Amino acid sequence: MKMNKLFKVIVLTVAMVACLCLLLTSCGECQHTGGVATCNAKAKCTACQQEYGELAAHTFAEATCTAPKTCTVCAVTEGNALGHTGGTATCTAKATCTRCNTQYGEVLPHDYAEATCGSKYAYYLGWYMTFIYTPGITSVLGWVTARYLCQLFGFGITSGETLAVAGLILVSVAFVNGVAPKLAGKLQVSTTVIKLIPLCLMAVVGIIAGLSNGQLAQNFQMNATSSVSFIGGLSASVVALAFAFEGWILATTINAELKNSKKNLPLALIFGIIVIVAIYIFYYLGICGAITKEELMVAGSTQAFKNLFGNGFGTLLSVFIVVSCLGTTNGLVMANSRNLYSIAARGHGPNPKLF
Repeated sequence: MKMNKLFKVIVLTVAMVACLCLLLTSCGECQHTGGVATCNAKAKCTACQQEYGELAAHTFAEATCTAPKTCTVCAVTEGNALGHTGGTATCTAKATCTRCNTQYGEVLPHDYAEATCGSKYAYYLGWYMTFIYTPGITSVLGWVTARYLCQLFGFGITSGETLAVAGLILVSVAFVNGVAPKLAGKLQVSTTVIKLIPLCLMAVVGIIAGLSNGQLAQNFQMNATSSVSFIGGLSASVVALAFAFEGWILATTINAELKNSKKNLPLALIFGIIVIVAIYIFYYLGICGAITKEELMVAGSTQAFKNLFGNGFGTLLSVFIVVSCLGTTNGLVMANSRNLYSIAARGHGPNPKLF
């Protein structure tokens, strides 16, 4: 009797366990339904609240000029932006994109030759300036820089060492302008400031010394003797003057990089010329206060510095001259790279996108 009761208890227990197991497994077999899957979350069953299924595909918005295809749900991007296209830039306005009607790129440099003589003339002039004229005067400045530098170390100005140093200077300056244009710009500003130091120093000290010892008044009262004819002297002056003002002409090549260049570039040229003329007038007054005209014609301005500051300053002056010439060389290389850019910006040349 007791065995029957025990057997019934065991059977009942097994049945209850089986029912419990069946109940637990029935939830796992839920036929999930409802909910909406997105690209960053699965659908959630409305019966058991469990996630099921797979993530939905991204819903991409079309790419634009400035943004790639972008999912409207999770902001995932695909591909690249289309980029602006079409339109033509001028020297006063950027190109306008034909797709989004937005201005893009940079304004073109002013092309005064194109405005006065036509695009064909300007095109050939651009190639002439890029490959013949500007490289020619840049090479001259590179050699002059090397000449003064080699003089400091006792090399002859026509020696092979001088030509090697000139080549090294030109290659180095071109490398800096190509790889680090911002550094080249800082180098240009630095050399300009440095070369003003001896000019201003001679202007102040030389004028004071000349007024004190009477040398300045004497030089303006006496005429220097010279075997140079009027025409010969005038011709030499015109050549030197034309060479000096090439810097002002080439300065216009950076107008596309200036803020409000139409206003600021003329102001910079006008006031720059006034300042430079004033500095050199006072500089030569200082020279006249430190040396006689005859000495100046024979020994040059270096002797004036030696008279005022001692022989050691003559060497220091040569260092300032090297820095000045190096700055001029750097400026010419910088300007010449803009010549080629001006050609390429108008869609001309072998590979406009590259340049």
